[in-house]
Amino acid sequence: HHGRVRALGTPEELRSGLAQRLGTEGPLPTLEDVFRDVAGSGLDDQSGDFRDVRSTRRTASRVG
Repeated sequence: HHGRVRALGTPEELRSGLAQRLGTEGPLPTLEDVFRDVAGSGLDDQSGDFRDVRSTRRTASRVG
């Protein structure tokens, strides 16, 4: 999001706001849920561990 402010509020306000938007009842969403909601789903596509990152970097350096 290129350094843009996407959400403001206390942690409790952000959690409550997400619960309202989702229409959920019961326990409030976690701060991680709030982060994923605000940051977008692009984070799910970039999962991997250290070995995956190292392998990708090696390939990129060979290919140019």
